[in-house]
Amino acid sequence: MNFKALSGSSSWLAIVGASFFWTWMDRAMFGDSLYFVLADRKGLDLAQAPELAQESFIVMLAASAIVFLALAVAAKRQTSSIWSVKTTLVAAVAGAISTASILLAASANMTALAMAGAFVTGSSMAVLNISWGRICIAQGPAKAMTHIAGAWALGLAINILTEGLVPIAEGTFIIVLPLVSFALYAIDAKLQHTDPYRIDQAEQTPEQTMTAKAHVLGVDVRFPAFILVFCIAFGLMCSFEIFSPAATERQTIIDIVGLRGIVSLLFFIASLTAPARRMESLFNACLSFMVFGLLVMTVGLYTNDVQGLTRIFIPIGYAGFDILVWTLVAFYAKTTATSPLRILAVAMGAEQAGILAGQLIGIALGGSANATNSIMMMALSYLLLIAVMGLARLCTVLWRRQRDDAEASTADSSLDACDKQEDHLDRFADAYELTARERDVFALFAEGRSAPYIAEMLVLSENTVKTHLRHIYTKCNLHNRQELLDAIEAFKR
Repeated sequence: MNFKALSGSSSWLAIVGASFFWTWMDRAMFGDSLYFVLADRKGLDLAQAPELAQESFIVMLAASAIVFLALAVAAKRQTSSIWSVKTTLVAAVAGAISTASILLAASANMTALAMAGAFVTGSSMAVLNISWGRICIAQGPAKAMTHIAGAWALGLAINILTEGLVPIAEGTFIIVLPLVSFALYAIDAKLQHTDPYRIDQAEQTPEQTMTAKAHVLGVDVRFPAFILVFCIAFGLMCSFEIFSPAATERQTIIDIVGLRGIVSLLFFIASLTAPARRMESLFNACLSFMVFGLLVMTVGLYTNDVQGLTRIFIPIGYAGFDILVWTLVAFYAKTTATSPLRILAVAMGAEQAGILAGQLIGIALGGSANATNSIMMMALSYLLLIAVMGLARLCTVLWRRQRDDAEASTADSSLDACDKQEDHLDRFADAYELTARERDVFALFAEGRSAPYIAEMLVLSENTVKTHLRHIYTKCNLHNRQELLDAIEAFKR
């Protein structure tokens, strides 16, 4: 494994810090544990908790989408630094306070306070998402994949730990998650003068090798459009499976987070070991799972027998898709002149808007089987297929570029090695004033070739080759092959 990849934007510190943020998002936005923690202790009516959780989820999505849109519009063409410690601190503190307010409001059935807390929480999540996102994409697609996959894989372990806590401890832990994430973010910023945490600023200079025919805020319009459509499917799954209208008790998200964590772990390992062509196959497999999951969800409108498969296939597909989004964001940031902050805000805004749209569509459908729902689900299935094909097309450019870069790097390394080899042999020959023919014999002999081979290659007799070798030994004041090789080695330094 290439453990050297765990440096810079994908250092262990960046991965761990981001994992606490993503766990906070899992538990506070997509989970409903905050709405049951104190209610269970106070013996309150739990019937309203699922409905409050879904309403808060919608408010958080809307708030995040608004913040992302504002950041995308306000982003400058270029920014001086990827670090925003003060802004991130404010967002983390606001996120912790607002998360606590949701917990308290849910225990007292204070809907207005819960909605206000949800709006601030969603806004804070968007800011922290950008803060960690800037780190994630700072050094290109390869490190972005390692960072995000590692953070989500580690997030699975943190989520499992959280799931095992007693309710009051679980609620407290969720509240402090953004603060822990910020603390690690601040430490990472302080260690930028130290390896392996330093993120080289030079690697953030865009190559400006791609231009889009149609764009929104300087971003290829196809990219956010495909994200938007794709996330509608995930939003529908959230509506039908996590926030089901039939739910009357606390739901667990550990199976969905677990599948995402397992897929992310595969990507994390692959990012340290696999070439680009294998990564492409892994992504395509995840996209296929997503499509199959949506088709199963359509069938599930008519029968409950297959709905469990939706909860398996769509999260697997979505995990691969979301890793792909981050990889493409890093790719566009590297190959276009558009501000990385703007690219990131547009992509994340499209994600949140898509999930929000899917959630609202799911509420409108109500999860019941009727002709209207079937037509809408079929239409969404076709849209998703279009989005999958579109993303696959965009990915083809990415993977081709990654392969070309890898091949070019290998070729450059080989040329450099050859140049260095020839350079020190030339210096050796110059130092001992070897003739042109002696140089030819010497070069092959230094490669470990035998006298018969050298004779055949240079069209000489073996005796002539041996005569040249004796002359070389004499000029160099050496007596055998090993002494000659040692002398050659000295010229490499």
